[in-house]
Amino acid sequence: MVALVINVNSYNFTDIQGKQVEGSSVEMVANIEGRLKVVKLTSKDVGFMSRIFPVYPGIYEIDFNVIPAGGTKFRTEISNATLIEEFPIDLNF
Repeated sequence: MVALVINVNSYNFTDIQGKQVEGSSVEMVANIEGRLKVVKLTSKDVGFMSRIFPVYPGIYEIDFNVIPAGGTKFRTEISNATLIEEFPIDLNF
């Protein structure tokens, strides 16, 4: 899938109940079923998204693994991302 990555976040904090919460997320715009949609994906690895998407905004070719999640359900995870082109506009406004 080709997508425009618009934001990458990493987080590491203690929630209101005292539980440690860490991970990372990426927000992208992608053509899904013929419509442009904003997609947010997360990982429990605090540095994963910034390692795989070091430049943003940027246009990436993204590969996914499909993993059984029990019963007839599946989940996807990013297996690889290749920067095609750095997006020439600064989105930090």
